[in-house]
Amino acid sequence: LDQRAEELGVFGYDPRHLTWKQVGPWKVRYSADREAYNQASGKRDIMKVNPSTIPPAYNHRKNYNVFRERGGSGEVLLDLVVEGEHIAIFINKFPSVRYHMLIVPEPEQEHVQSFNELALETIRKLRKLSRSPGLKVGFNPWGGLASINHLHFQANYYEEKMPIEMATRVGVSDGIFQLEDYPARALAFELEDERSRRLFLSFVRLLQQGDIVHPISLIGDTLYVWPAVLKIEEHEFMD
Repeated sequence: LDQRAEELGVFGYDPRHLTWKQVGPWKVRYSADREAYNQASGKRDIMKVNPSTIPPAYNHRKNYNVFRERGGSGEVLLDLVVEGEHIAIFINKFPSVRYHMLIVPEPEQEHVQSFNELALETIRKLRKLSRSPGLKVGFNPWGGLASINHLHFQANYYEEKMPIEMATRVGVSDGIFQLEDYPARALAFELEDERSRRLFLSFVRLLQQGDIVHPISLIGDTLYVWPAVLKIEEHEFMD
């Protein structure tokens, strides 16, 4: 991915320039170039601009179909058809880490940035398709650092565990866990348990109805969601 992007001149900066940053008790990957982009682009002010998690109407001038037309095939890594569903995978022009991709389900259908059954099935299909346990997928909701109102996910590959994976789990029901030793009150759901997936979607809908920020990630076979993340203006999924 990095080699192809470099050959095509896609990246806004060299994604290999990464360091480690201490965040609480954990060390996380850090890109000074990405942080400079965030500051220059106003990304860190996105929650002030979009204070609600309820996305507005689809923006026909700012979406991944428009980006594709303007950039040609340079930013498109793959066009997949998985079980009849078109899934476009873009190279992230401003990566937080190496191998940082953007996943857009059914881009031609112009879905807004709201997590639903389609979103869950898309990342579930990709998890089954991937042969690497290092695939990590994240969803930033509208009003919670998503700047494009076109249904998409962040994704990358790396083997190190993220802080949320290392948190202690306490079972609250079959296939559902609360996390301890973690700065947000996050819940974990088993991806391949049908009841767990059903309850996960119900929980996400409740958060949407309450207009509560709800970042989501899929790591391995576990779905995580943490409502009203602490210090979300400083940290996002790929941290």
